[in-house]
Amino acid sequence: SVGTLFHWQNELIVVKIRSDELLRLAPYTTGQILNFGIKVTTGGQSAHLPIGIEICTDKASCAMFSLQNTSAGDWSVVESQAHAKSAASRRLLSTVAVTSVSPTQASTSGTTNLFISGSGFGTNGGNLKVFVGSTEYTNFQAVSDTFIGVTINAGLGNQTLTVLRTDQVPDGWGSLPGGFRYTPPTIVAISPEALSHTSPTLTVSGANYGTSSAGQSATVVETGASASTTWKSDTSLVIAVPATGGVAYSLEIDIGGQTASKGAAFSFLAPTVSSLKPFSAASSGGSAMTIFGLSFGASDPGLEIFVGSTICSAVTWSSNTAAVCTLPPGVFTGLDVSINSTAQFGTILNAFSYFAPSVSVTTLTNAPVEAGSVVTVFGSNFGGGDFGAKSSIGGTDCGSTSWVSDSAVICALGAGSGGSNDVVMSVGRQVATVTSAFTFDKPVINVTLPQNGPTTGDVTITVSGLNFGLSDNEFAVSLGSTTCLSKQFTDNYQAVCVIPAGSGAGLQVTATASQLQGSLTQ
Repeated sequence: SVGTLFHWQNELIVVKIRSDELLRLAPYTTGQILNFGIKVTTGGQSAHLPIGIEICTDKASCAMFSLQNTSAGDWSVVESQAHAKSAASRRLLSTVAVTSVSPTQASTSGTTNLFISGSGFGTNGGNLKVFVGSTEYTNFQAVSDTFIGVTINAGLGNQTLTVLRTDQVPDGWGSLPGGFRYTPPTIVAISPEALSHTSPTLTVSGANYGTSSAGQSATVVETGASASTTWKSDTSLVIAVPATGGVAYSLEIDIGGQTASKGAAFSFLAPTVSSLKPFSAASSGGSAMTIFGLSFGASDPGLEIFVGSTICSAVTWSSNTAAVCTLPPGVFTGLDVSINSTAQFGTILNAFSYFAPSVSVTTLTNAPVEAGSVVTVFGSNFGGGDFGAKSSIGGTDCGSTSWVSDSAVICALGAGSGGSNDVVMSVGRQVATVTSAFTFDKPVINVTLPQNGPTTGDVTITVSGLNFGLSDNEFAVSLGSTTCLSKQFTDNYQAVCVIPAGSGAGLQVTATASQLQGSLTQ
């Protein structure tokens, strides 16, 4: 194998050779033109080809062939012989040069008349070919040694314009790399601006999208995701973007290597919530609730669901219209339920409630009037955590209420009195009551002083004992069947009574505190 040959348009052969081989054969400098005879062998047959090489720094500045440095062993010269520069050898080099083209861009949807300026074109159009990219044209309107007029078809992207002259040996050619392009695409509008998750398809309107479904692509800028592109016309594309959810995505289209973009071009529809099942549950949490609505995503986008301000302990995406929440513990009623899908929220108001608490039994049903007794209240739906449960007995709040579990709290009783007291539990604005479930000790009279008095009455006696209650309003004293003319409540242990006129011995003194009575006969 003597090297690699590049065959172009069945006319021109380009041979890459190693620079060190060329340097060994003849000294050279940039701009110098060297002529070589290259022996090419293919299929067991050989031929000698005269090759003209111009020494240059890059291909764009070469009139014909560029000398390219390659790694050792890639290319080799089997037979070569340097020739002195002469008029005879120079004619082997191309005399074709392209200097400009007008217009510099062409239509993507119709024909365009190009006017090419340069030199070395000759005057015979039959010996010329014009290439825009790889597309060949010979339909010339005018030809001179410095001018070519040609009509080209619609196309896309940036293109190299090349003029090939076939009556030279080898063929002469000149090109204008990057000096010509088809009109770049533009985006005028994108609709709709809000996309469904199940059919996220955009219509892009603009210009210069070409005449066929080739050479178009699209990308969602923020994610880098490719979008499926369907060509409709030179002014319209239909683009199916990935159903990711979210807002303010930018879109970039690529038409034959030329791009156009539009920032914040589209968003996905925000989720909406229409109903829940169930709409109430135990306060301990852990049960499943299904939330129904729209725009939950075409696949699991990492949903979050909130009951009130508390996030569900687990969320399972089911479909674009349903998701399942593992409920957190809670105690309130009329809670909003919200779903978060890629930073877009949907909410249904006042839709969910936790079961109200209920009280079933207490460890004590009676206690002394003084504060300090401890009562455990049992029931249900006190909350799967400490949600600030409060309890009261007989209208008096517990000195403290300590949450133990969803079914138990401990009440440190304050002072109280009376019988038939209600036990009340309050959790998260929901209240449970057991009526007439608790009593305090009834009054006990230990002594009255003095123990006798005149029959005319108007005598003050002091009554001492226990469990006289909390206030003067709850306490009364009677002597026999006669109520004291007046009383003065001192504290839970003592009261003063002014007795009316009376007679008799062994009379019963009775103390009443919150409808509970205690007596002493003396």
